[in-house]
Amino acid sequence: MVLRGSREHSRLVVPLADALLQEMITFGRLASSEPLKPEQLTHYAEKRAGFSLSFMEICQKVAQLEFVPGDRIVYSYNTGNWPSAAGVAGYVNGHGAVGPALLATSLFLNWNLQATNENLVSARLLRCALSRMSTGGVRPGVALLIDLYEGGHCSVGALYGALDSLLSGSGHCESATQLVSRFFSGTAPSSDAEFINTELDLTWVGDESTSTPLRSDLIEAILLRTSESIAAARSSSSLNEWYVYQVQIGELLGGVKALQEKYVPNPALGLRIMISQWEEIRADGVGFQLACRAGLAFPSYMNLAAYALDVVGASYRGRVTGEDEWKDRLFAERLVIPSDLRGALLDGDSAAQTSSWERLSPSAIGPWLFLFRDRQEPGLYDPAKGVFQDPGDAMAYFNELGQQEHSPDAESELERATSFSQRFPYLSAAHWELGVALDNAKQIEAAINEMVTALVLTPSEGLIWQSAAVALNHGGYEQEARFCDRFAQFLSDSAT
Repeated sequence: MVLRGSREHSRLVVPLADALLQEMITFGRLASSEPLKPEQLTHYAEKRAGFSLSFMEICQKVAQLEFVPGDRIVYSYNTGNWPSAAGVAGYVNGHGAVGPALLATSLFLNWNLQATNENLVSARLLRCALSRMSTGGVRPGVALLIDLYEGGHCSVGALYGALDSLLSGSGHCESATQLVSRFFSGTAPSSDAEFINTELDLTWVGDESTSTPLRSDLIEAILLRTSESIAAARSSSSLNEWYVYQVQIGELLGGVKALQEKYVPNPALGLRIMISQWEEIRADGVGFQLACRAGLAFPSYMNLAAYALDVVGASYRGRVTGEDEWKDRLFAERLVIPSDLRGALLDGDSAAQTSSWERLSPSAIGPWLFLFRDRQEPGLYDPAKGVFQDPGDAMAYFNELGQQEHSPDAESELERATSFSQRFPYLSAAHWELGVALDNAKQIEAAINEMVTALVLTPSEGLIWQSAAVALNHGGYEQEARFCDRFAQFLSDSAT
C-alpha cells in the first residue's frame, strides 16, 4: 500500500482508497502508449474517476489519508491554485504538499490536456525537466521526465516531444544552466512560479547536426534511465506490475531508438548492440500486447508462460546448444520472464510462489478492459475462457451451485459463494455474496477483505457499503462501520 490513514479507518476505507488510486495510476500508465480520445476520458470519468476523486477528498478529511513516507510517486503541476510548496514537479512523501486527492486530480487534468492537445503536455513536461535541471543537472531532469511517463501522467508522444526539444536545444549549449536559460529567452526563472508561468522560447531549437558534450550527457542520461526501467520490469513482483511495464517499455524503447537514429546516426558498436537487444525486448512486449488486445490471450500466468516458453523460448531452443545456456540467455537477453518466475518457468521449482501472477488484480482489470477491450465492464469476464459470459449464464451457474446443496446452512452457502467468486473473480456481486457468507460463518476478517474487493470493482454500490458496515460492526470496527453506514446513505441520497 502507498497510503495510510487514521487507525479508526484503516481496515476498509484506507485499503479501498489505496486501490482506487492505484487503479487511476494504472489507467494512466496503460493509456500512455497512445493518445487518449476525449470521449474515452469522459466515459472513464463518468464510470470510475469521478467517484475516486471525490472519495479521495472525503478520506483526506475524515480518515487523515496521506502517502506512506518514502514512496517515490511522481507528480507535476497543472491547476491554477497549485500549492507553492509542491514545486513544479517532484515526488510525494508522507508529509508533502501533494496529498492523494491532489495527485488524483493532477493525473486526471494531465489526461484531459493530453486528450485535447498533446503538444501542450510536451511543453509542460519540458518545464518540469528544466526546473529540475536548473538545480540538479541533466540526469535528474531526464529521470523526472521518464518517471512522469511511467507514473501515468503523459503519453509516450508527449515524452518524446520533451526529450526531443532538450536534445535539439543541447546542440547550441555548453551546459545545463545555459540550456535552461535559452528556453526562457536568456534568463532562467528564479522561482517555481516563474518556471510555470514564463513563456517558453522554442524558436531557436532545431539543430540536430552539432555534437556537444551536453548532448552526449543527455543521451547517456536517457540510456541510463531506460536501462533502469528494464531492470525494474525484470524485478516485477506481480502480473499487474510486469504487464504495465510491458505496455510502457515497448513504447519507451521505440522513442529512444527514434532519438538515437536522429541524434546519433552512427553509434558505436556497444550502443548498436544494446539498441538491437532493446528492439527484441520491444518486439516481445508489443507481441504479447497485440495478442491480448486482439482477444487471443488474457494477461495471466498461464498465457505469460506460454508466450515466454512456446513463442520466444522456442527460438532460443532451436539455435542455442545446451539446456542451461538457452535458459540463461532467454532470461538475460529478453524481458518475457521476470526474476520472480525464473524458478517456476525455467528451473522447475515446484515450490515457487506464483499467486500474485495468476491474473490481473481487481484494481487493474477495469483500466485494461476499458482501454483494450472497447470499454467493456469487468463483471462477467471469465478469465479462464477469455470471454464475457452472458448475464443469464452467470445466474444459471449460480443457481446450479445452489441446487447442488441439500441444506441451506451457512457452510453450504459459503461453498456456493466461494465457487461463484472463483468462476467470476471480477464480478462485484460475487465478492459481495462471498463477503456476506463469510460474515454469516463468523469469518469476519475474510468477510471484510471480500467487501473491499467488491467495492474496488463497484465503489458506488450503496448496498455493498451497508453489508460492509455490518461486517465491520461484527469485527469490532464500530467507527469505521458508522462511516460506511453514512456513506451508504449518502450514495442513496445522491441517486434520488
